[in-house]
Amino acid sequence: MIALGVLLLALAVLVGVVVSLEATESVSIDFLGWNLVTDGVGAFWIGAGSMLVAVVALALIARGTRRGYQVRKENRQLRKEHRRMEKQRAQDVPPAAPAEPPANEDPHRPPPPAGT
Repeated sequence: MIALGVLLLALAVLVGVVVSLEATESVSIDFLGWNLVTDGVGAFWIGAGSMLVAVVALALIARGTRRGYQVRKENRQLRKEHRRMEKQRAQDVPPAAPAEPPANEDPHRPPPPAGT
């Protein structure tokens, strides 16, 4: 993959150099009511710039989609783990039996306040 990337990058640089040296004719570009007159080199670089913006936009969309998928996957795993833990907790805790006062204390005496 790295070799293919380097090869494509070298090809893009070669095309840029050839176009920059060979394109000398005047080009008129009409865009959204604007009329831009430039040579072939300018038209090439305008196209290259717009392609760069498109590639960056697609990369941002892909990154956001990937991040959203990871968050959904993590949430699914956490919900599954939570359900498993709740089920395990329900099985591990026996039903509460009535508490008997210790043998050395008065059964009519109120319990001590919580936290002491």
